[in-house]
Amino acid sequence: MGGNGSYSKALRGVPNIKRTHIDTNTRVDGHKVLLLRNNAEHSKNILNSNSEHPIYLIAKVKDGIIQIQSINVFKSHEISLEINLEYDAKGNLIPYSENNKRGSHAHLWAKNEMGIFMRKEHDKKNRFSIPAQYIGLIDNIVTYNRKGIKWR
Repeated sequence: MGGNGSYSKALRGVPNIKRTHIDTNTRVDGHKVLLLRNNAEHSKNILNSNSEHPIYLIAKVKDGIIQIQSINVFKSHEISLEINLEYDAKGNLIPYSENNKRGSHAHLWAKNEMGIFMRKEHDKKNRFSIPAQYIGLIDNIVTYNRKGIKWR
């Protein structure tokens, strides 16, 4: 659960000192809900995972309540897909729209020529609808967010 180059083959995981996120000890469909270490008000992607093919749910704390904002999908310990979830004022998921700047959407991640994971911000060619296989998980995330689970 860390940034670029944080996964250690020798340790078969990301060392604690390089971890960028903390576990909230809550799960949605068995997937860990994580917060950015030392700053629970923001959300940020995880680029390297402890497990080989996990899905991590990235959250922030708003008014003391955990709110899942995105989904990070990994292949071989490396981020491959990011799903950004956007909500209206009532907590309803805003669906993907090709013509609207707002709305839930997905991005692919890849390594650049230097081996660093990245994606271009606001790249219209790398903004697409959420793959159907994640719709059930997203429905459960919306339900989780509505429960108003408090952080500590």
